[in-house]
Amino acid sequence: MQRWLVLVVVLLFAQPALARDYDRNFVTERELSLGFGLSPVDLDTRIPVACVGAKTQTCASNMVRAALLAARGTARHHQRYFYLGGELEAGLVLPASGLGPNPWFAVGGAIGLETSNNGWDRWRGYGELGVLVNWADTRIAEMLCFTSEIGVRYQLDTSQRPHTVLHLGARALYNFSYVGVMSFAGVSWTFD
Repeated sequence: MQRWLVLVVVLLFAQPALARDYDRNFVTERELSLGFGLSPVDLDTRIPVACVGAKTQTCASNMVRAALLAARGTARHHQRYFYLGGELEAGLVLPASGLGPNPWFAVGGAIGLETSNNGWDRWRGYGELGVLVNWADTRIAEMLCFTSEIGVRYQLDTSQRPHTVLHLGARALYNFSYVGVMSFAGVSWTFD
């Protein structure tokens, strides 16, 4: 009796196997990449320097632009030219003023457009818009970040599944206060 009960429960709650389609670029993709660039946060607000004519503001003379080094894991769902994705980032923000590094954690989502509508083309360009929530020991007003990214993907093989894809992209980040830029390079795997 217990075996039948287990079988019924498994059949009721099992997800059906969905056959994806490379011809329609109906695939899922997982990506690992490394990024390096200029942080969109100001980490040196502890040194108060009053602006001329505005005593309550911090002037640009004490702002330290910081390097940002991060690893990124991305999951995307593609269909024809479009894709939706989510990402996790972890890394370090390295101020140029000699202050110690700060951890960088971010989670976000993106909507993107590729230049190919199938899963077989070797070269494909892409552009995406996204939103990140990040933490780098910074002000709460700097945690919400909007991103835009452009880049290229090159598929190494088309005869073996999952496909392996090399990736290179450039990203701009904006959090209502500062602009950051990053470059990402990595590898992704496409599954049907």
